Amino acid sequence: MKSTIKQINWYYHRNGCTTCGKSQDYLNRHSLEPKTLVDARKNTIHQNEVDLVLAQVDEIYACKGKKVDYLNLNKDKPDPQAINKLIIGPTGNLRAPSLIINKTLLVGFNEETFNNLLIS
Repeated sequence: MKSTIKQINWYYHRNGCTTCGKSQDYLNRHSLEPKTLVDARKNTIHQNEVDLVLAQVDEIYACKGKKVDYLNLNKDKPDPQAINKLIIGPTGNLRAPSLIINKTLLVGFNEETFNNLLIS
């Protein structure tokens, strides 16, 4: 069975970030190029701007190490505080790396989750 690689609509990353480096390595290994690339150092997405990102997605996968949290924004109707806890970093900005794949926001890096969402 042949694998299908999904398109990354948007990729928010920070050069020099260890986790962003892991995600970039993954993208390079699988020859994945996002349609839109945003440098988090030059175009910071502050907590009050996250709604613009969330308006594009129906679900969120937030990865921290081996832990992966999932939110279905339509079904679960999570409160903004629960969402922010998963996707906003200690600086008050959107965590990097963040990717939008179809209607899914993927925050952080977990190889298994990347495989599940990007290669099927």
